[in-house]
Amino acid sequence: MHSQESRSTSNARRAATAVFTIVANNYLHFARTLLRSVRDAEPGVDCHCVLVDRDPALAAELADEIRFLHLEELGVPGGEAFAFQYPVMELCTAVKPWAIGRLLDLGYERVIYLDPDIFVYRPLDRVHALLEQGANLVLTPHLLAPVSDARKPGELEIRQSGAYNLGFCAFRACAGSRALLVWWQSKLARQCVVDLRNGVFVDQSWMDLVPGLFANVAILRHPGYNVAYWNLAQRPIARNDQGRWTAGGEPLVFFHFSGFDPERPEGFSRHQDRFTLAHLGLAGELVAGYGERLIANGAARYAREPFGYGAFKDGTPVPSSFRRLYRHSERVRESLGADPFARPDALQMPASAFGVQWMYERRERMEYPLLSGFSPVETNAAEEGVWASKRVSVYFCGDACGSVQVRGAYFPQPIEMASGRRDNTLSFWCGPHMFYQHTLIEPGDFEISTALPAGCSLAGEMLRIESSGSFVPSEIGINAHDPRNLAWRVKYLAVGALAVVDCNRSPVLLAADDSAAIRGVNLVAYIKAESGVGEAARCWAKAASAACIPYSLLDVGYQNPNPQRDASVVAAAVGETFDVDLLYVNADQSLATLAYVGRVKPPARITIGFWHWEQPELPLRYMGAFDGLTEVWTPSAFVHDAVARVSPIPVFKVPHAIEFSVSPGSGRAAFGLPADRFLVLVMYDFHSYVQRKNPLAAIEAFARAFPGKSGATLVLKTVNADNYAHDYAMLKTAIDSRFEVVCIDRFLTRQEIFDLENCCDCMLSLHRAEGFGLGLAEMMYLGKPVVATGWSGNMEFMTPMNSFPVEYELKKLAGADGAYEAGQEWAEADIGHAAACLRRLVDDAALVREVGARGAATMRDQFSPLAIGKRYRKRLSHLAWALTDAST
Repeated sequence: MHSQESRSTSNARRAATAVFTIVANNYLHFARTLLRSVRDAEPGVDCHCVLVDRDPALAAELADEIRFLHLEELGVPGGEAFAFQYPVMELCTAVKPWAIGRLLDLGYERVIYLDPDIFVYRPLDRVHALLEQGANLVLTPHLLAPVSDARKPGELEIRQSGAYNLGFCAFRACAGSRALLVWWQSKLARQCVVDLRNGVFVDQSWMDLVPGLFANVAILRHPGYNVAYWNLAQRPIARNDQGRWTAGGEPLVFFHFSGFDPERPEGFSRHQDRFTLAHLGLAGELVAGYGERLIANGAARYAREPFGYGAFKDGTPVPSSFRRLYRHSERVRESLGADPFARPDALQMPASAFGVQWMYERRERMEYPLLSGFSPVETNAAEEGVWASKRVSVYFCGDACGSVQVRGAYFPQPIEMASGRRDNTLSFWCGPHMFYQHTLIEPGDFEISTALPAGCSLAGEMLRIESSGSFVPSEIGINAHDPRNLAWRVKYLAVGALAVVDCNRSPVLLAADDSAAIRGVNLVAYIKAESGVGEAARCWAKAASAACIPYSLLDVGYQNPNPQRDASVVAAAVGETFDVDLLYVNADQSLATLAYVGRVKPPARITIGFWHWEQPELPLRYMGAFDGLTEVWTPSAFVHDAVARVSPIPVFKVPHAIEFSVSPGSGRAAFGLPADRFLVLVMYDFHSYVQRKNPLAAIEAFARAFPGKSGATLVLKTVNADNYAHDYAMLKTAIDSRFEVVCIDRFLTRQEIFDLENCCDCMLSLHRAEGFGLGLAEMMYLGKPVVATGWSGNMEFMTPMNSFPVEYELKKLAGADGAYEAGQEWAEADIGHAAACLRRLVDDAALVREVGARGAATMRDQFSPLAIGKRYRKRLSHLAWALTDAST
């Protein structure tokens, strides 16, 4: 009888309980996974999901599975105005107390909130019991024991973010809870933000005050509740005799998978550096099982859903910085009215209108700003600008007195992102203050200024700032996946028509207007060589012609052993000699080429080297190659970073221009290729080093993808095999009867190369490094999908949307290989992943068309000769300005 009464009481208790979570559309797979686990563990409770997004269609599809509450049902103050002030994470957090209040209004006696990235394994008995015993609120601490290592997060980071984790909280219906919710709502109405300097971390840090301000707050200290990356070291996961999960020796009730990405499970959580999936022990099984559930519940479908409140109603993105401005300025809120999403023109308002400035975030990858690592010690700041060796927290202030100041504090070297990749851009901190080793660095430690042209006034002018993205510096980053937007790469700053900071010019900061014009360029290159560097130089010439940049030619093809038959850019050259030499040869040929140029013509006033390199750092043995150069140009961020780490001169990045045509009527028969097979092209020059090009991995991937001569033919295009007998023998050994292959080992003209590429269906490259990847770019231009190692210069144009970047592992080169030094990192492509990508292409013709079309659009929109030529012209204009300034 007693047992029946107990079960009856328990069922009644759960029937009066609501468990809910809060998501935008991109987290619906998390919500489904959580709420299914709740229904399994607590079959008597009512489950709800608060949807904070505009589009209800996805939620409507799940109406039979989940009870949804929508943002407009919660009674948050201001409606659209409330949603406008926060990005997605902050907004989903800010509505929490209103959602709890709404569920209490619906008659529930107990309301339990769980973050969507939680999974429940057992009934929440301790929570129910504490509420039954009179607790108005139940909280769980982040930590139940001291942290005993130096990893992140440590106790300092936990203290900054709050003593209690608000991924869970439970409220009882009573007057005390209502009073607490009113107080909490007053804080989150404007201050649900990440502002660690002022002790605020969204809704969470406010809860530190609650046990002192309000009565009947219960702190649940059971180690099985709210296990997560921050306390897992003190609560090891195991299984009991019945095979059920335990944490710290107690039953595991719920695990909080904060920061977990099912598409990148190996990091476990992007918010920490203590664990990886491979080092979790039994907890790894727990995490893997959770990832499988997320995938089964639609991770691929929902994860990339756009945030409905992320843009103005015309589709213009709302910058996070503008949301901050909106929160902080009553004048801005009044100006934008009741529906701020209807006012994209607000981004064009004069900076002086509000007395503050903001950053307009633009993420245009093809305009990525790149500078060299100049030391600022001997630099005249007013003349030379802000170099990349200073990380600057910048204040922009203009006046009508003839000057603009850029003031702030710099961050010491080394300049690295939390991902480990060095950053050589002009980088500004988002916030007004920053810390280094927990010491506040106040603005004002660094200052540059520039005079305005005569008669120029800033009164009423618009301040325009363009950013190419955000990142986390390694000095304060948690790990490589740290998601916070702490610093911006700024590429352009202007007041009115005056460009104060422009990362596409050198110097960065200009005091004169940009009216100088470049007369032309002397292109010193392997003009006719049928090689990658020769073709890259011809790409430059085509971009120069498209942008109306005159060029003369000085052929140094005697240095290149390949045939010299391509005269496609000769006719457009002029016979004049200009003030700028562009040496389109790599670092190893730079000094010899410079000496030759000095013998055949007078020296130029500006000499530029255009270099490729295929390791993360240019070897110090090439330091002499900088002698005689004004600056170095590179085709990709990868090469830029390699050169800029050691460069004593500015380094500028601009990609190759891609445009060509195929011969009318050209077809497979001309190359001896089968007409009815899916053709996978692997192409390289033996002079480019077999170790780097890694054709054996490509052959193995093809063999795995198409066993038994099924589905496809491998087209293996090589040159210069006769000079590398051992390497060629290894290649021939790898080609066996497992698959069908056509070998072409001879020189083709560039036009024949274009025609061959057009005959094939896709390109495969499992290279260990590329400076740019011209062949891959050409295939994408033709609308052909490419499968290639997702690392190095080809990532200048490849993305998961327009191609198939292959997963890889970075490994150190054990021994020197020709020009390449031992000890530097190269990529080892995942052969199995590459094979799976190839198989998908053969099995899905629609996918081939879709990805190919996206790749073609990328190349034709962003890498056209006109688009690239304009960038060359702009850079050359600034160099012309420098010449003019020097002459006066």
